[in-house]
Formats: sequence, C-alpha cells, structure tokens
Amino acid sequence: MIKKILNEVKDKNAKGRDLGIDNLSTLLENGQLSNVEQIHVVEELINILRDESDSTVIESIFNLLEIAFENGVCSDETVEISTEMLNILEPGSLVHVIPIIGCSELENREVLIEPFLSSNNSAVKSAAEEALLMIKKYPTTA
Repeated sequence: MIKKILNEVKDKNAKGRDLGIDNLSTLLENGQLSNVEQIHVVEELINILRDESDSTVIESIFNLLEIAFENGVCSDETVEISTEMLNILEPGSLVHVIPIIGCSELENREVLIEPFLSSNNSAVKSAAEEALLMIKKYPTTA
C-alpha cells in the first residue's frame, strides 16, 4: 500500500497527490508504519521535495515531515531540507518548517526563524513566536 501511494505521489500527472501524502501522515500519526516504513516514506518524500513545484504537495510533505521529525524519524535529513527550502516556501509549508527548525540542534536556528516574526501571515508569525519560546525554554546543547 505504501509503495502504491508513493508511486502515485511521484507521478506529477496524478490527481490528488497531496491526499496520498495526507493518508501516509495519518498512518504515521496512528503508529501504523514500522520504523523501516517511516524512514522509507520520509526519505522518498524528501527526494520528491527537491524537484516539486506543486505548493499543495509541498505543504502535505512538510506536514508529514513535521510529524516524523517529532517522532525522531530522519531528523537530520528533515532539518536539512527545511533549511534549504525555508526562504522559498509558502505560508502553509512554513507553519510546519518553522517548528522543525526550532526543535533542531542548529546553532543558528533563532537567526533562521526571527525574520518570520514580522510575517504578514498570522499563522507563520505565531509559529515563529512559539518556536522562539521553545528555543528559550529548551536551549540547544550542540
């Protein structure tokens, strides 16, 4: 089932690609994927992100990556793609990426997040505020 969903997500001509990712997110949240499956899904979706232009698909992928990151799955890879794409993402994706960066071990995570405090989008601004509060509460040990 996972392979089928991932193949559909990879097919840029397929409709509802984001819904397949959302289904994978639900499986991940409900603990229905083994550790090996979780790693495979995250790695595949990160590879898709590198060449993706559909903002809805990108948002769904970052939603899943945030869930996986919170579960400790492929955290280094997730932080890396999040920082690479940070300045080109739309607000729907930023609300997932900012918490990932905020919970990372990056020494410059505050510097990366601070510009979003002045965002015109209230959800992005709120995500930045919350991430910075968490950084102050739980400073990195890196």
